[in-house]
Amino acid sequence: MASSAPRDRIVVLYIAGAGRSGSTLLDRMLGTLGATSTGELNRFWRHGVLLDHGCTCGVAFSECDYWREVVGLALGHDARATARRAIALQESVGRSRDFIRLHGWFSSASFRSAVEEYRSLLGRLYLALAQVSGNDVLIDSSKIPTEALLLAGIPELDVRVIHLVRDPRACVYSWRRHRVDPGHGGTQGKQSIQRTVAFWNTRNLLAGWLSHRLPYVRVTYEELTANPVLTLQQVSDSVGGVSAAGFRLHGAHSIELPGTHTLSGSPSRFRTGSIELRTDVEWREKMRPGAARTTTLLTAPLLARYGYPLRWREPMTRATVDAAVP
Repeated sequence: MASSAPRDRIVVLYIAGAGRSGSTLLDRMLGTLGATSTGELNRFWRHGVLLDHGCTCGVAFSECDYWREVVGLALGHDARATARRAIALQESVGRSRDFIRLHGWFSSASFRSAVEEYRSLLGRLYLALAQVSGNDVLIDSSKIPTEALLLAGIPELDVRVIHLVRDPRACVYSWRRHRVDPGHGGTQGKQSIQRTVAFWNTRNLLAGWLSHRLPYVRVTYEELTANPVLTLQQVSDSVGGVSAAGFRLHGAHSIELPGTHTLSGSPSRFRTGSIELRTDVEWREKMRPGAARTTTLLTAPLLARYGYPLRWREPMTRATVDAAVP
């Protein structure tokens, strides 16, 4: 079990992995254990400061007292200019292609300078969030492994990785559906099979590599929804930051989710109150066989590593769930 962070450092429970893997749900569940849910913080600069999307508290970003205080502490008087600079830095040093360069290999002096500048901005943001929330344990469900490495280089932060994996065929199916985001009123974009698979393979490979650098645990969406107590206990035992002893199921399989202040993630981030936990397996019945076979072929090596059956209509068994935990 990871040791507790010194009192002068902020613990960041960073959820890494591919999109549509259930990171918003995991973020919200961890938020019931005393940590502060922040959603996908990598979108803070664009969705919050520049585009003024809606906060999950029900008002626009610019009208939310919580975020206004964070912006005042972290960005100063010219928040929009700072946000534009942060986005430029994020795009130059925070992509998957930059993961290797952050290890010091093949990096130029200009790249290292941009990394330090971006880390300075990120550090100010996370320190402000800790101060405004009154909590030294933050949950970031941005999912991008490169961002986790960037955060790990900030002295004030103690970054711990929760690698969340979901069956790639479920991810492909989810990315082909229209979803309306109440934060801006539009639909979330759809992705092709090829793009989704490329992200799934890359993000999960890089997230696994983080285990060599940071406190790390790998869990699956399927086990999180079927056995939430066991999964959260694995997180607590492996990376700490929260205690699973505080997790409570209501009735047979429901949890009570409080309100949050988040800007980006699944539309489900707006839901509060009693939420039934269930594994979404609609894709097994409705996904086109050709799409399922293509996805299986392109992800087969990692499917085997994570314990998913190659026969796509076959459910993940208890034995394979156990095999997916490092």
